[in-house]
Amino acid sequence: MDSMEITQEPDEHDEPAVATSDGGEKTSDANDYSRFDDISDSDDESDTVKDKSSKSVAACIHDAGVSKEKGNGHFGRQENKEAVDAYNAGIKSLEETSKAPTAANSAQRQEIEALTVSLQLNLAMASIKLHQWNAAVKATNAVIQKDPSNVKALFRRAAARQGLGSFQEAKADLTRLVAIDPENRPAKVELQKLKKRLVEHKKKNKANYSGLFERAGGVYDDKEQLRKEKEAREAKAKAEKRARFDKECARRKDAGEEDITFEAWGKEEEKAAKKKKKEKEEAKDKADRERRAKQKAANPPARKRASSEELDAEDKKILDETKKSGYCYFNRRQSDVEKQLIGDIAPKKVDSSNDLSAVSGGESLNTTPAPQRIDSRKKGGSAWNADGTTWEERDCSDWAKSCLKRSFRSGRATCGLEDFRTNPSAMVNAVDSLDMGAFTRGEEDTDSSLNKLAQLAANLAKVEAKVTKVTKVDGDATVAVVRGTKRYMYDLSLELEYEVSVDESFDMTDEYDISKDKTSVTPARETKYTGTAKFAEISSLTGASEIEVSFKPKVGVSSKHQKRVKEALDGLSKQLTTKCLTEFVMEYHSSF
Repeated sequence: MDSMEITQEPDEHDEPAVATSDGGEKTSDANDYSRFDDISDSDDESDTVKDKSSKSVAACIHDAGVSKEKGNGHFGRQENKEAVDAYNAGIKSLEETSKAPTAANSAQRQEIEALTVSLQLNLAMASIKLHQWNAAVKATNAVIQKDPSNVKALFRRAAARQGLGSFQEAKADLTRLVAIDPENRPAKVELQKLKKRLVEHKKKNKANYSGLFERAGGVYDDKEQLRKEKEAREAKAKAEKRARFDKECARRKDAGEEDITFEAWGKEEEKAAKKKKKEKEEAKDKADRERRAKQKAANPPARKRASSEELDAEDKKILDETKKSGYCYFNRRQSDVEKQLIGDIAPKKVDSSNDLSAVSGGESLNTTPAPQRIDSRKKGGSAWNADGTTWEERDCSDWAKSCLKRSFRSGRATCGLEDFRTNPSAMVNAVDSLDMGAFTRGEEDTDSSLNKLAQLAANLAKVEAKVTKVTKVDGDATVAVVRGTKRYMYDLSLELEYEVSVDESFDMTDEYDISKDKTSVTPARETKYTGTAKFAEISSLTGASEIEVSFKPKVGVSSKHQKRVKEALDGLSKQLTTKCLTEFVMEYHSSF
């Protein structure tokens, strides 16, 4: 808190008497200033203010320095109140430099700024000693506004904010300080203390709030207590179980038996406990049966008393009819006549061969036509929905999965020599793209020519990709009749295994030397690659280009075959998502 100057002025009823020229006395008037004529002007307040306002910049800096030294002396003697007053006086002296007759030069401005920071920091420290937290925060704010990275100001503001109870703001100041000066050990220590204090503060608040609910019934504390008791019981049970296991291990070791793991021992103990529980229950049931048998033997049932009532013929007839039809109206038995009138109303299997014309009048009283099998070739739905005016949906998931699996199983794609047979011009272009001048001129083969021949051989190699097995099909498919129109809907996914074979009969690598081959026919050589593929989003709402396809080889593909294998797999993917999928859709539409 800033210090304030307090001046004492006399009250109006204590004004002194003034002597007159004729030797008498008169009472002084409060508005009569003639009594101050003989008083020296040196103590006049207006002159003092004028002198202060006319101080030079150097004089103001000197006064501020003197005030700082006085404040430091008071602070060293733990006279914190006097230190605060001295530091405030120094700050006030520096503020008066703005009223000096001449403006401060560059060196003086730097000195004023440094002295102001020092006085504000000292004022903050003295205020903290006096627990004047707001004054300390105000002083440090003045420093941080000019120098945001001043570590002393941040540290002292954090201390003042802790005093005010603003723990989160204090934590922010200390965190910022440590980020600026990572080697500042006091700040680190204080930050750790503050974090612990925050945790304790949260616990205290939680306890205070929970106390409200305790007074309302203790529901939350009861739950917490139950939870703790449960955890304690579980911990005790685990400890006891571990002790039993250790005892069992010691017994096995002494007996020379084989060691056992904790898990296996636990299963055996659980099995033994279940067996013991079962034996105990059986023993209890046996004891109960014996007890009931003894009670029954001790208390034999009383004999039925013979009825002395005699029924006449009419009463006997009514009683017989009641027994025959049942005592309860809602559970009465039907007579033979009623059964014949109602007929056989049990459900019957749907048979399309049933015909109303085959039902004769003497066969049965039930002339209701039998249900007819649904004809999937009709535009509408079932027999009861021939016009398709009612929404009808049929689950075809099993059929669709089987059909899609069969269609994709036939997937196969080739590239290489097979393409050249169907497109001879591609073969000519492949040969023309190579520089074969060394051969036509009879020159010696060069490495470049051999590389080009190897490239041509790789391009001529036949590569075939095919599906070997469809491992999984998921999803669902339905046929819905909406306003007389059938709609075929499906959303499926598929996983399969594939095989890519590369015919290397034309390979020109060092693996095969044709000069050493005595036959006229190039031997067939084939390299195979296998892997798995996933086809997702096979849906009636998306096109073939939107199906997500991913191939995953089981082993790495040779660098010389990577390009050709990729071409073959791309061809297989296109074959499956267009031709095979189209076959599936056409069969789907024609079957339902």
